[in-house]
Amino acid sequence: MLEFLGWKPFEERKLHSKLSLTYKIDQGVVAIPATVYLQPVTGYTTRGHNRKFVVPQSRINAHQVTHQVRLHLVTILHKVVHHHCLL
Repeated sequence: MLEFLGWKPFEERKLHSKLSLTYKIDQGVVAIPATVYLQPVTGYTTRGHNRKFVVPQSRINAHQVTHQVRLHLVTILHKVVHHHCLL
């Protein structure tokens, strides 16, 4: 179905979206304060740049459960689309 629609896989789209928003916050393009949401990594230097940020970690598994629900819905939609395409 993704090939039919010309979409990239969900995980790739999600990663691109997060990266794009992080860049926009860091550069001040959006009205989200960088000092609140982006914490720079301290204690060592990075190769080629100094803009490395701490990746927040969740203490609960709610994000995993919602991801599983999304995957289940995508599977159902995939079956529905293929069923209707065959009619």
